Order: sequence, then structure tokens, then C-alpha cells
Amino acid sequence: MNAENNNLKTNNLIWTVAENYNFLPNTSIFSFLKKDNKIANNYKYALIGYANKYYLLEEVYNYIQLLDTSNLEDINKIFELIIENTLWDELILNRPGVLDYRNRYIDISLTKYYKHKPKNIMEELDYAFYLKKKGKTPKLTNIYYNLLNDILNLKPKDTKTLIDEGLKIANRYFHVNKSLKNKSNFKKIEKKIDNYTKDKSIPKIQMSKTTNKSLEKDEIHSAEFRQNFFDKDENEHKTENNNTINLSHNDRKSENSYNLVQSIYGKSIISKAQKDNLENIISTDIHEGVKILMTDGHYGDSLNEQFREKQLQEHKNFNKKHYDKNILIYHRSITKLKDIIRNNILIDLEESKNISNTGIFVPSLIWKSLYLNNDNVFIKELKDDFGSIAVDILLDSSASQIDRQQLVAAQGYVIATALTELNVPVRVMSFNNFSNYQIIKLFRDYNDDKRKNDKIFEYTASGSNRDGYAIKLISHMMSLTKYDNKILIVLSDGKPNNKVQLKMIDSSDSDVLDYTDDIAIKDSSKQVFNSRNKGNYILGVFTGNDEDLPKEKKIYGQDFAYIKDINRFSEIVGYFLKQVLINM
Repeated sequence: MNAENNNLKTNNLIWTVAENYNFLPNTSIFSFLKKDNKIANNYKYALIGYANKYYLLEEVYNYIQLLDTSNLEDINKIFELIIENTLWDELILNRPGVLDYRNRYIDISLTKYYKHKPKNIMEELDYAFYLKKKGKTPKLTNIYYNLLNDILNLKPKDTKTLIDEGLKIANRYFHVNKSLKNKSNFKKIEKKIDNYTKDKSIPKIQMSKTTNKSLEKDEIHSAEFRQNFFDKDENEHKTENNNTINLSHNDRKSENSYNLVQSIYGKSIISKAQKDNLENIISTDIHEGVKILMTDGHYGDSLNEQFREKQLQEHKNFNKKHYDKNILIYHRSITKLKDIIRNNILIDLEESKNISNTGIFVPSLIWKSLYLNNDNVFIKELKDDFGSIAVDILLDSSASQIDRQQLVAAQGYVIATALTELNVPVRVMSFNNFSNYQIIKLFRDYNDDKRKNDKIFEYTASGSNRDGYAIKLISHMMSLTKYDNKILIVLSDGKPNNKVQLKMIDSSDSDVLDYTDDIAIKDSSKQVFNSRNKGNYILGVFTGNDEDLPKEKKIYGQDFAYIKDINRFSEIVGYFLKQVLINM
């Protein structure tokens, strides 16, 4: 299970840096530190991601494996160092936060070699390369010195040059042949590489120029509206698809960014007019400039989008596997939660005489209306009142939840299933951020069939999180529904963090402010307070680590649940719902 989690983390990091989700990362050509140095290894994963912007790494690796040589590992190392050296400055210029990881990686590597001298060609090259990058002169024999210089002097602009020139270097120092039996395989790879290199849409490497920018630190990190919010206007849809207006440079960049985000997370399920209107209302103050993508995870027909859809199904299977493995525990939780709502809450409410201005008329109280001008002459019945309750479940799907991805998906599913089986309207969404975009994914809407709950297992952790914005947005959406009593349950790790200036999708031109530390905590707390002031009931279900518990308390006050034991999950959530419903 841990291996699968680590794979998800690694792939997310590589895809984020590559700004591309339509490939399966191949890390085989790169070497890594021992597993007790996971943080430092993030440097190599970031490097792999960035290298995939310019090279077909998968084909480079496949090509090397076909070679007839006894020095395969050494040749791998040569190619790795050529790539690393070529992108040395460019990577940090575009991903400043990687610098800390790289420094840590180099320090650990050199410390290892100080203690134990390099024992083979690979280690000798590794040691000499990082010493040189630290501005020191490694003591090398002539042959190693010349090999290192050849590596440092080669900066291939595309995959074809990388393979051709890299093999020339390898041939100078090792016995390397193209295996005749693999002739057809070489030709297939060469054809792929040739087509890729000729594709004019592939960006060429821009070698770094001096910049006065300081290197920032970063972390690699529905629709029951009065008018159906998730239905696009047909005419507007036609206009969008047939738009022939010449866009300005900024508009074109904005459109490209929006298309990129949709290719990663899915097509928008609201119209452009609805999107613009929401941004005007929600994207204010600290959130000014934040864009919105609302999706249900359906994709277009492009190769990239189809690949992403396949990945989504893999995530779903991954989450479902955990649920099925613990099915008895989760079924028990659903049953318990249903019992608490149906038996405890229904009975309590039916037995308590809730005097109200609506409900069943009580003749003995008519005097209040006649003499005291008091219209509270009715008893509120649950059956009448229960239908005016709606529950929204909001799942934090930022990358910090990767280790708990299966648990969060299962918890969301348990709450939604217990409520839908009691015919309580439930809407389930997740939120995360990709650069300056707030991603809201709809899993089920209020009146969807309970079979739609299965879609919750598509929950996937990636990107960062802007909790305050998500709560502000969902609270606004709740205010547009027909329901009188609205409950919002937020499953989050209490760590709002959205560092925008990561240059993922031209965000460097955006004025969106970073959302981190105390600013993020205070804003999230403010949005919870504002939402409660509008009459919404909000429960924070804490899914994070112990050290982040104080942050969760600041955001949600007393109304939060910390569930260490999954067997008590239904009891704690049920208790909150009981208190809310009784006080309505």
C-alpha cells in the first residue's frame, strides 16, 4: 500500500513539473539516494519532470537498453549527467523551490563519498560532477577528467541530439555496439524520436539568462440552484465553440491556461457566463484573480485527456480496493450513522414538542395568536422539516492528502451513503488548486441516484489548497438552493496552502497573492465564520497530522471532529448531525 502511495506522490510531482499528464514517468535512467532520503530525492523527480518537457526519456532509456555493452549502468549515468547538466540552470530559474532539494541532494551525496570513496565508474562520475558544480576541482585521472568535460560540454537541444551525441561520448570510453538482433527495435525508436523532434509545437530549451528575480521558496508539492447551475446555456455554448474573435495576447494566454487546466482535471460543467459571475463574486480581497474550474471529471477526446481519464480510473480502483478490503468496518459505519440519524434524531425530534410557526396546528395554543400576537401555534414535525435539509460534503483533495487518499474517499462515501439511503439531499465535491485555478470537482448532486456515490472513489489528491476560497464558494452555492437548512461537512487536513507563483501555467503574470501560513489560516477561519453567520452549519472533519490540529481548531472552532479511530467515525459525525438537527 505504501509503495502505491509513494508512486502516486512521485508521479504527481513529475507531472506537475512537466506540466503534462499524458505520459507514465520512467525514472529508470536516473539514480537516487537511499529511501531514507525521500525529501532530497524530490530533486531528481523534479528533474525528471522538467526533462520530459524537452526529451522523450522513455525512448532514451529504451534505446540504451538495446545496446550491446557490458557498461550499461555507466552509460545510463553518462546520459543522466548530460541531461542534468543541460537543465541545471533552467530548472532552478523556472522552479526556484527545487533549489533546496538540490542542495540537500548534493550535500548528502558528497558526504557519502567523503566517508566511502567511489567504488566504480558511476560513483566516480557522480562524485566528480557534484564537486565541480560546487566550484571545487575533483582529483581525477586523465580519462575521467576528459569524460567529465565531454559531459559538461554537451547540451543537446532535442532527443535525437541527446542520443546521437551521448552515444558518441560513450563510444569514446567504452565498447558499445548496436545489437543487430534489435535492428528493427532501434528503427522504431528512431522513428518515434524523429517525429517528436520535428514537431514544431515542442518547445526548445532556452538556456538561462541572468535574472534579478530572487529565488523564491515553494513547495512541490451542483446543482440544486434556483436555476440549474450546472446546465450551460445552449446558445452560449454554441458561441463559445464558434468564437472567431481575435484574442489579445493576455486573453489568449488565459484561454490556453484554462484549456490546460481542463485537460488535466476535466471539462467545465458550467457556462462561461456562470464562471465569470462566480469569479466576480468570490475572487475578491486576498483571492482576487483566482479562476474557477468546475468539473465532474469528464474529458475530451485528445490523447492527453484520454490518458488522464485512464489515470482517473486507476485512482478510483486504488481507492475502491482499500474500501473493499475494509468493507465490514465501512458497512458498519454506514449502518451506525443511519441509525443515529434515523432512530436518535428522528425520535428525539418527534418526541420533543418543537413549537413553531409552521407544522401541525395545535388548537390549545390558539390563545397565543389572539392575545399575544404570537404565531407559534404549530408543532414542527420531522417529516415536514426533514425535506428542507441539504448536506454538502467538501473533500480537500490537495497533494498533502496523498497518504490518506483512500481514507478520505472512504469517509466521504460513508457519510454520503448513510444520508442518501435516508433520502437526505447530499452534494459531494472536492477542492484543490492548480496555480491560480480553484478546481471544484462534483461527484454527486443533491438529487442524484445513490448509485452515483460510487463516483466519490474518483477522489484524487494533487496540487495545493485554498480552503477559505473553497468554503466561500460552496457557501455561496448553498445560498442559491431551495433548502431552508444547510449543512456543510469539510474533510480537510487543516493546512491551507496555495503558493501561486510556481510558473506552472504563466501564473507569473498573475496578480494572485500566495495563500500560506497565518494569512491562509485567518482567511479560512473568516470564511467559516461568515458562512455560519448566513445560517449554515459547518463541521470540520480533521484528516491531518497531530501537529496541524491547532490550525484546524482555529479554522472551525468547537465544531470539528478529530477521528483517530475509524470505527468511531460514524458516531462522531452522527453526534454532530444530531446536535445540528435538534437545534434547527
